Amino acid sequence: GQNPQTLKDDYTKYVAKIRLGGEAKPMFQYFSRKINKPIPKDISSIMSKGIKTTQINQNLVNYLVKLKQQGIKLFVLSNTIADHSDWIRQNGWYDYFDNVFLSHEIKLTKPDSRSFEHVIEAEKLNTAEVIYIDDLPENIEVANSLGLITILAESENQVIRDLDKLQK
Repeated sequence: GQNPQTLKDDYTKYVAKIRLGGEAKPMFQYFSRKINKPIPKDISSIMSKGIKTTQINQNLVNYLVKLKQQGIKLFVLSNTIADHSDWIRQNGWYDYFDNVFLSHEIKLTKPDSRSFEHVIEAEKLNTAEVIYIDDLPENIEVANSLGLITILAESENQVIRDLDKLQK
């Protein structure tokens, strides 16, 4: 049999490439050979399956709308894949933001500091005025090192509370 850790490591490497804009097909070809099964016909529907069960949080949306009405600019920096971001875009979820920076489009992933610097430079942001929210401590750590104000997201309500505190 296959070493599960090796397979997991290989999967992680393929996903990293896909997040940088690579195709999913080589991953499916590789794992099809490893497990001796045919390559699925519709790779795109498999790649987008998980995102399609995601629900938008209306409280958070209302809060974003309120921030925009106050003139606050909102941006997304996301490690994602084309199949996910296409679905999100088609459903209007990025419409709440002034600009969206996606790893497979900018060819950079978090926690690489260059991904943050890309957004800062593209939007001509003053890092001392940027509030960066993420659910991964390693991304928060890099954002802090660049001088951004950070919030480690543990729940939507906690993020809203923390943002409210920063606005006072």
